[in-house]
Amino acid sequence: MAPIWFQGRQAETLRLAGYLSDPGIRLVTVTGPGGIGKTATVCRLLKGLEAGRIPGTDDVATVTVGGIVYLSRNGVHKVEYPTLVADLLRLLPAEQASRLDRLYQNPQHSPAAMMLALLEAFPAGEPVVVLLDNLESVMDTERETPAEPALREALSAVLTGPAHAITMIATTRVTPTALLGVEPARQRQLRLTEGLDPPDARIVLRELDDDGRLGLRNAPDDFLEGLCRHTRGNPRALEAVKAILEGDETLTPATCWTVPASCPGTRSSRSWSARPTSCLTARHSGSCRACRFSPRRSRQSGSTSCSVRSTRPPTPPPS
Repeated sequence: MAPIWFQGRQAETLRLAGYLSDPGIRLVTVTGPGGIGKTATVCRLLKGLEAGRIPGTDDVATVTVGGIVYLSRNGVHKVEYPTLVADLLRLLPAEQASRLDRLYQNPQHSPAAMMLALLEAFPAGEPVVVLLDNLESVMDTERETPAEPALREALSAVLTGPAHAITMIATTRVTPTALLGVEPARQRQLRLTEGLDPPDARIVLRELDDDGRLGLRNAPDDFLEGLCRHTRGNPRALEAVKAILEGDETLTPATCWTVPASCPGTRSSRSWSARPTSCLTARHSGSCRACRFSPRRSRQSGSTSCSVRSTRPPTPPPS
């Protein structure tokens, strides 16, 4: 689910909603570096559509969904062919689901044939959305395609089969190039390469400090503007700011955000007197690396500080 503090991405959200309302689009691939907000953007939209609204706007949703399936490497329902079939069957009436399950259990039916039979149970109408979150986790990165043959067949069947109501949304760091060559007119890509806009990033920083204990909620706008600039608005890097402050109770935003006499990088570089490596999770550390948060040793005190250098995050592999 999208965190409650997530802000922004209104333009991208409206584009996704438009794709879901188009019966000719069967696969939407949302690509971008880790922590940029791919999953949060999609999940926030799907949650809003369940309530009949497009999040971030005052508009009543112009598209209603007939069902939503969430598959993710981080959840109970993994991104794999058996789970895809099982979760779609749960959306069907019991008798129909039982008949299709018997077909699934028959080894003589290929995944493609099974998927085509399943698609017939979802005739064109209100879209049934299937989220394949973090698709790169189940991809053969060299071939740029899902590693599981059955999953590849099933996704291809969704793209090539007769008209149906299922729309797949895949979030991924690695573009599934091989899959994009299957019925490309029935696919769309949404690339998230930039962080949140500064006004939205400032709201996020304040929301992350819900009780004001970290000093972010009531910090001046120009101070938060500096944090937003050097994290490039990457949502996970904004989370890392909170983690750094929580990891050392002696720190405040005012004492950890200083301008050193000589700091490598651009004129806008800053140095944080913090110990980030001990308090950050792997997912936050990865976003820090993407935004060039690099721990370095102070020659005078021997303590560890964190240089934040303004630079672009790495781009996804070319499609």
